[in-house]
Amino acid sequence: MSDNGQGDGTSVAAVRLLVAMSFVSYVGTWTERVALGWLAWTLTGSTFWTGFVSMSVLLPSALLGPVVAVYAERWDARRAMMATNAAFMGVSLLLFGLVASGAITLPLLALLALAIGVIGAALHPVRLTLIPAVAPRHYLSRAVALSAMSFNASRVVGPAVAGLLITTVGLSWTFLVNALSYLPYIALLALIPMRARIAPAVKSTLWQGLAEGLQHALAHPLIRWSLFLAATNSLLVRSIVENMPAVVGGLLDGNARDLSWMTSAAGLGSVLAALLLGWLKRDSGQMRRMLRLVPVASAALCLAMSAGLPFGGLVGIAAGLGFVATLVGIGSQIIIQMEVADTHRARVLTWWSSASFGAVSLGALATGAIGDIAGMGVAIFLLGLVGAALAAGFVLRR
Repeated sequence: MSDNGQGDGTSVAAVRLLVAMSFVSYVGTWTERVALGWLAWTLTGSTFWTGFVSMSVLLPSALLGPVVAVYAERWDARRAMMATNAAFMGVSLLLFGLVASGAITLPLLALLALAIGVIGAALHPVRLTLIPAVAPRHYLSRAVALSAMSFNASRVVGPAVAGLLITTVGLSWTFLVNALSYLPYIALLALIPMRARIAPAVKSTLWQGLAEGLQHALAHPLIRWSLFLAATNSLLVRSIVENMPAVVGGLLDGNARDLSWMTSAAGLGSVLAALLLGWLKRDSGQMRRMLRLVPVASAALCLAMSAGLPFGGLVGIAAGLGFVATLVGIGSQIIIQMEVADTHRARVLTWWSSASFGAVSLGALATGAIGDIAGMGVAIFLLGLVGAALAAGFVLRR
């Protein structure tokens, strides 16, 4: 199918189909994400090593994402998306074989988690430009919100699927389910119409490209503010959500069913936040005014989680964490998508990814390390104190 631009009606229909097929793949991804963390916990019983596995998945996007993005603006988005998703499928099949045969060890798990992270680092800058390549301009903010809503809806369904599979047929099947979930998405990528992207007029060297993307981001007040907000959100909230197996194991001494409840609750909060943003249709300035107070709620939720509440209360807090994490995650991305020029889109958006993934990796590793020494309750309490200080800066700064 041609990559030439299509009519707005065709483009909107293509966006909706892409979102639907993405949902299937995302469900598999979240099924595997929960399984990876729970596998790390069952192998080690350590919050540090569980956080280390989570960090291995996320940190490569922070470190390699900007480098990849310099070249991603010149890649064929269709081929890059198909290749990276096929690579993900291969790793999932390998995990299925190792876990099913009992051959999995912590070093192998960490290595494969790192492989997932490296593939994700190659995928992420391209994926961030996919919706703008399919959606008409007037539909872009709604398309970004729909895409995020699909991702966050999968955060409810995926953990539930993981919990069901782990408790009925075994942990290994979660990896096979994820591998199969890539098939319809890859097939759609081969067929969906995409507009040709505007490549940079002058080809930069690697370091020039990195510097241009960062300079473009920092020179724009709204983009700069969004990057800092995304990093704060990831440090305070996403580091808990992404390391939920360590929270469930270390704070609750829970099981796979408890993990499914907590992760699905966070996913439900994420869906509600995505629905709210899709309904509001705010512009960039209004979005900033709405998001300015969110870090206060983030710090309060962290402090509440550390207070030793009963399980039902912790499920509610997990939903709240998912809500504020997604409100900031989608909101900051919408601001950047609306403000950035096409010629710098991948390079600027990947700095958003680096800020987000770098902060969540640091937070997950730090809370895991403190959790092994002093307990996860203390680790989350300290995170809340840091959050309170950062939140004060957002409230006082105009």
